[in-house]
Amino acid sequence: GGASASTFALDVAATTTGFVAAWQTGGSQTHTSGLALAADGAGPYLATTQSDSVAAAKEGPIAIAALGDQVLLAVDDAGNDGVKFLPLDAVGYDRGPSTRIDGHRAFGFDYLAPDPGRARFVAMVGTAADSHAVALDVDGNLLAGPDPMFTAMPEALAVRPLGGGYAAITGNGSNCDVVVADGALTANDATRQAIPMTCHNASLVVAPGATSVVAGWNCEDNRVWATGGPPGTMLPMHHEVFGDDVDNISSNPRLGVTSAGVWYAFEVGADRYGRALLGPDSQPLPALTPGVVVTAAGRKAHDVATHGDYPFLFWLQVDGTTTSLWAMRMCVP
Repeated sequence: GGASASTFALDVAATTTGFVAAWQTGGSQTHTSGLALAADGAGPYLATTQSDSVAAAKEGPIAIAALGDQVLLAVDDAGNDGVKFLPLDAVGYDRGPSTRIDGHRAFGFDYLAPDPGRARFVAMVGTAADSHAVALDVDGNLLAGPDPMFTAMPEALAVRPLGGGYAAITGNGSNCDVVVADGALTANDATRQAIPMTCHNASLVVAPGATSVVAGWNCEDNRVWATGGPPGTMLPMHHEVFGDDVDNISSNPRLGVTSAGVWYAFEVGADRYGRALLGPDSQPLPALTPGVVVTAAGRKAHDVATHGDYPFLFWLQVDGTTTSLWAMRMCVP
């Protein structure tokens, strides 16, 4: 998923039929768009099924996820100290009433995930001092939690189903923290690990093989970083994926998974996007050299979403007074 550091935000979820994108453009509303995935002799392509629906009269950290064609959108409800959950259909229209979790806020862009093994969603919500995991049904109703995960001020939160339980990460100005929880959302303190560096835009995915996680974030050194391996054991030393201090200042990584590996996309400078393909240990795979793939002067928030083995880079682009949603399929040469 992906909210940018500006007032523009974008997060995209894969459905059975395609994708639903949730986006914000600096106003006081959250919008959705629906995209269908099809293929012809030239390969897969996207077709718009719904271009702009106002899903919520709120602007703040958003996250979107889908179980088949049942979509759930989460929006921070800043004025009322809560997080709203809105059930949507496969093109991004409302399919039922919204629900709320009070007394917690949304942090980052990756705090909501589908849990198909249990036919539910899981989310991370936080306060100024800690964060908790919750389980939700397909309509956003609370099933379990909030259960404590981290005791630190969160800047970003992410959670993913893994095996019979979950893996979670939080990041802030001090470090990234990783923990494993069981299926009842109880954190295993013995699995806690701190990654000792400034940790902005933290997120994680489960790598192909479903035994390892790959985490991505950016530091304050103009580079994007990663680590990966089986959580619950000591993750390997984090490493730089891309970036430098002059020409390729990099930040805001976003992650998606296909059988080929973990797709890792990031901002480069003021007008470019880069991508890399990582293995389960988070090291770049030799099939693809990390580098710049898009130059767009008006580029804003971005995300990576995958549909089966088709990975797409999505981004919002501003040309004058017009904001448009763009997508590019990524592939291995």
